[in-house]
Amino acid sequence: MEPLARRCRLLGTAGDMVSAGLLIADLGRPTRFLNMLRVFRPTSPMSVGSWVLALSGTLNTVGLVLGRSRGVLGVTGKVAGYSAAMLGMPLAGYTAVLLNNTAVPLWQSTRRTLPLFFMASASASAGSLLSLAPHTEREADVLRPYRLAGKAAEVVMAHAVELDARRAPEVARPLSEGLSGALWKTSRACSVAGLVVDALPGRQRWKQVAADVLTTVGAVAARFAVFHGGQASARNPQATFKPQRQGHGAAEVTGHAVASDGKPWSFPLPVVR
Repeated sequence: MEPLARRCRLLGTAGDMVSAGLLIADLGRPTRFLNMLRVFRPTSPMSVGSWVLALSGTLNTVGLVLGRSRGVLGVTGKVAGYSAAMLGMPLAGYTAVLLNNTAVPLWQSTRRTLPLFFMASASASAGSLLSLAPHTEREADVLRPYRLAGKAAEVVMAHAVELDARRAPEVARPLSEGLSGALWKTSRACSVAGLVVDALPGRQRWKQVAADVLTTVGAVAARFAVFHGGQASARNPQATFKPQRQGHGAAEVTGHAVASDGKPWSFPLPVVR
């Protein structure tokens, strides 16, 4: 099973590198990302996420480079690979936690389910990407239950996200209207279709490719749906005030910045209650 393990480490390393690049681009310059690593703040999602991303990238790279070595180096590579695997799920939910830690109505209202949805979606798409690559029959026996579990969890958690948002109809409206609604519906349709096609009997290559492509498209569409849906809910004042009037309240939100000396600091943001 070593070839499959190596492809997993390769996929993880590539994902970490792309994620780090996108985060640095979002922050503006590399020094800001490095400044986030100067201290560790357990109460700050940004700080915890930055450390998880940095550790995951380092461990995946070490595992990829030393995985085929012998002796002490080989053991080091395997331990690094196993440790990186433990960080996979927290890293997959990192973006959702950051979104939930804002006052944006849709993101804040789904704080109980959105991270779990992102984790399930990441498992489904990772299993699909690994299945699209050439693999042996023995590897297929491992990949099939993994990706099916991820796809089933993705469908269930997407429904849970909708239920969470529907506690306040104004908050859930972006999931059914406009660009974000179209993306969310596309995501749901692709995810369900990918699960159904994958679960059908038979191991024809075309069936597997179709199922995995549908799942991957659904996962990407879901991310953009959540992003644009949050923006749409922020432009609707009723999405902010109605949930609070119904007793749902609002989360305590903390802003993060980088001081002139390079050290990250936080400050409370006003939230209407």
